[in-house]
Amino acid sequence: AFSFDQNSGELTLTFSETVNVSSFRPDQLTLQSTSGSSAISQSLTSGSTITHGDSDTVVISLSQADQDAIKKQNLCKTVAACFLSFTDSTILDMADRQVVGRPASSALGTTTVTSDNTGPELLSFSTLDLINGQITLSFSEAVDLSSFLPQHIRLQSLFAAPIALYNLTDGVATTTSDSDVITFNLTFTDFVALKNNRDVCSRRGNCYLIAGADLISDNAGNKMQPVVEASPGRIVGQLIDDVLSPKLNSFDLDLDGGFLVLSWNEPVRVSTLNTSGIEILNGVPASDRYRLTGGTTTSPNGLTLNISLSAADLQALKSATNLATNASTSRLALSSGVVTDMSFTGRLNEVIPETAAQLPQTYTSDVTPPAITVYRLDMDSDQLVLTFSEPIRTSPFDFTRFALRANCTSTASFSLTGGSLVGSPSDGVTS
Repeated sequence: AFSFDQNSGELTLTFSETVNVSSFRPDQLTLQSTSGSSAISQSLTSGSTITHGDSDTVVISLSQADQDAIKKQNLCKTVAACFLSFTDSTILDMADRQVVGRPASSALGTTTVTSDNTGPELLSFSTLDLINGQITLSFSEAVDLSSFLPQHIRLQSLFAAPIALYNLTDGVATTTSDSDVITFNLTFTDFVALKNNRDVCSRRGNCYLIAGADLISDNAGNKMQPVVEASPGRIVGQLIDDVLSPKLNSFDLDLDGGFLVLSWNEPVRVSTLNTSGIEILNGVPASDRYRLTGGTTTSPNGLTLNISLSAADLQALKSATNLATNASTSRLALSSGVVTDMSFTGRLNEVIPETAAQLPQTYTSDVTPPAITVYRLDMDSDQLVLTFSEPIRTSPFDFTRFALRANCTSTASFSLTGGSLVGSPSDGVTS
């Protein structure tokens, strides 16, 4: 006879006489779902061990691998679906005679099955990979992958009373079958949020995991034992730091609104922005170029930096005759040091050399007409000085479009009949 306890992982065999436990070969035993050759079955491995000396009752402690394999196949969950077959070589009696084997076709039925009612335990928060955005968890037994709900994971800066924490929103397992080790990909939202948070999982010392019972269940439907805020907590075993530089995915240039929008492959730290490392080129190779001298942003730390171009930079780009006039003459190159990522050490951006200067994802030309902001009439020198809101082109310049009036409501006016420009406007604004 035999019985099986799924909670303790013990298989108890009862023989007709005392047997020699030193001759036991666990790999000769097979658990199966029915007494027949077509049964679902699982042969034991040599890792299973006997827990006491010679006797007519032998208690076998199954290896974790054997327990997991049995649970994966839903074997021996009930007495009616638990049978044992074994060979003549399984064990010897005290006179070195072999046991009488039972083939699969006449497998021995169990007398008792103790159902698994113990939830799996999270043994370790094994790995957080900040390069690939993956987490690996190790459990005390094989778990049911279909029950995995990563939104029940919280990462925090300390095992209890943390100064910062982050709740995952979801995730996708890369592990393909039930196992005691599960690896899953973070969502892009969670991956970005973690990289954007220096207080949680920016280094191993501030990376702890809390998990609810609904995170996952075993194959018997038992929910896992929750991981609560208590010492020593589940600190990450290995934190694989992001050693890659932030890379510019794309950029948009808007000369009408005066914006340069930089989109990165990972969150960047706004306070490190240095626009002097940004250069606009008219081609590859470039015959004309302009390096920014200023600019500001109100963007938060993240994937996108919306830079308001300085007045000087915007005027310089608008004044250029063969630079930033369309998308093809608006390529962008980056020096190292324009910005850093959110990692603890702050890695500098990846360089974009002139030979690989990027074209804009979108280019918006200046479509807003210039406006006269100030004018001055000097009758002594016979000059009319005009100041515009932005750089203008002085050719062509139609003097007959201008008229002078005594006041805003006066119907009397004097239209210019001609004139000439006195030199070229030094700033493109005042003529």
